[in-house]
Amino acid sequence: MEQNAENNIDGNTCKAWVLPIANDMNVAVGEFEMIHIISEWLRFYTVPHSPTYCNKILIWQGQLVPVFDINLYIKSQYSINNNESAVPDFVCIVAYRAEGQTKTIQFGAVSLSALPYKVDVTDELFCGYPDEEQRWASIALSCFQHAEYGPTPIVDLQRIYCPEPFHLDMVRVS
Repeated sequence: MEQNAENNIDGNTCKAWVLPIANDMNVAVGEFEMIHIISEWLRFYTVPHSPTYCNKILIWQGQLVPVFDINLYIKSQYSINNNESAVPDFVCIVAYRAEGQTKTIQFGAVSLSALPYKVDVTDELFCGYPDEEQRWASIALSCFQHAEYGPTPIVDLQRIYCPEPFHLDMVRVS
């Protein structure tokens, strides 16, 4: 009960991390889903024959962690490109509960253009997705109106890091 009181200020307010994924685009994750920010130099490894938005991995605390570029996923058509994509300015490590019987905690990384920050989100801030609504619906749970930056989708980390191959590409935008 005490934890709920800390996280839920007035009954319908929750804290979230806003993740700047491009100069003109933000997403959000739950307060306890983002667990680490990496702002120093990182070594990324390219995964051959993978979509451009998820063709990198990094090693974090001895584990291989997939790096997902939400901006590239939303703004580009599906393509497999083995060329080097841009190295992000920052990445954040996120945690999610894996699907399946074990429901173990898994880790992923999200490419960022700036450092994340916390905000309070209320039910009254609910709004529709920004452009590319069909692509957002494949990875987001909901969306809220950020006072300064407009619609901010709340991403579902299980959908992004789902173990089903090409799960995200089932929704294709023509």
